[in-house]
Order: sequence, then C-alpha cells, then structure tokens
Amino acid sequence: MTTPVPDGFTTETGSRTFALCELMTAGPWRRQGIARTLHDLLMSSRREERATLLVRQDNQAAQAAYASWGRQKIGLLQPFPDAPVYDALILPLRSAPDGRQ
Repeated sequence: MTTPVPDGFTTETGSRTFALCELMTAGPWRRQGIARTLHDLLMSSRREERATLLVRQDNQAAQAAYASWGRQKIGLLQPFPDAPVYDALILPLRSAPDGRQ
C-alpha cells in the first residue's frame, strides 16, 4: 500500500482476504450483466472476511461498476516498483470474529 491504512488492516490469517484478479468481459458481451453475475456468484461462495481487487485509476467504467457492486476504495497500491499505481478496492463478505474489517 502506498497510502496509510489502519493498524492490523494488512494482517492476514490465511482465511481473511480473497483477492480477485483479472475479471474482464470481451467486447461483444459487455454491458449484459455477465461480469456482475460472475462476480456475485464467486463472492457468494467465499468464506473469507473480505475480497480485494486492484483497478487502474483511469478505468472509469470498471471503477463505476465496482462501486455499484459495493466495492470501496481503501487506498493506493503499487504491487512492485515498476508497476502502475492502482486503486485498491475491498468488499466486506462477512464479519470478522473480533468485529474488525
């Protein structure tokens, strides 16, 4: 993370966070609800507390879709030194045993 997050936010337990990578829909099938359906089906079966994903800051269509699906921006993340800086998004899936997110 390149922006501050609360203490313990990045602590992982092996079952705390699910990371979604590369959800895309090919051009002819966009705007038909396919990505949303796939996303919701995948998230509905997760046992983790939360799900994260990265999205390019300039991808307005994806930003709008993810926000409408309940994703919240938690900060900026650069996965490795020569990578772009992405918006890191989170979706709470269930409450943690201690009530944290």
